[in-house]
Amino acid sequence: YAGTRFLKRGCNCKGDVANEVETEQIVHDSAVSSLHNGRFSSFVQMRGSVPGYWSQDISKMVPKPTISCVLADPFFETAGEHFNELLKRYGSPIIILNLVKKREKKKHESILSGEMYDAVEYLNQFLPLQHQIQYVSFDMARQNKGKTANVMGRLANIANNAVLKTGIFQSQEPYFNALKNLNSSGNLK
Repeated sequence: YAGTRFLKRGCNCKGDVANEVETEQIVHDSAVSSLHNGRFSSFVQMRGSVPGYWSQDISKMVPKPTISCVLADPFFETAGEHFNELLKRYGSPIIILNLVKKREKKKHESILSGEMYDAVEYLNQFLPLQHQIQYVSFDMARQNKGKTANVMGRLANIANNAVLKTGIFQSQEPYFNALKNLNSSGNLK
């Protein structure tokens, strides 16, 4: 049972998703005793509900409450609002790691996986290539089956690729100075 996160699902008409959590990992180099002279790095990630009109009926005591798409959004307007806000807040690239099951005997989570994929495909046709939403799907349950399953290794590769694309904040020279010395076209002066 997932607890109270079952109480709210999907998103509202403004694209605000349920269960949104932003996590920032800040690392300080303890070899330097002064906080003012120390070195810091930071990485931010965000998680939340699939941005669409869906819900689960939690009134019945069942292990997997039925997922219902409660309102059609053929032009993915709410997902568009959601990703537009993420682009304003974080810039690009926006990388989605979808951990929802893709294939099931009886469709359940895979309904949401399909909705998310369709939303990204639709929205990307309106975005310039450098700002397109990147979609990575990883069905952990399926990947964990088999004798040679290496789920943590595969997730580490996904995380490494995401960090290479998004970068991290780092307070040590020359990294932070490079950002200060960019000209208007985004090149180093």
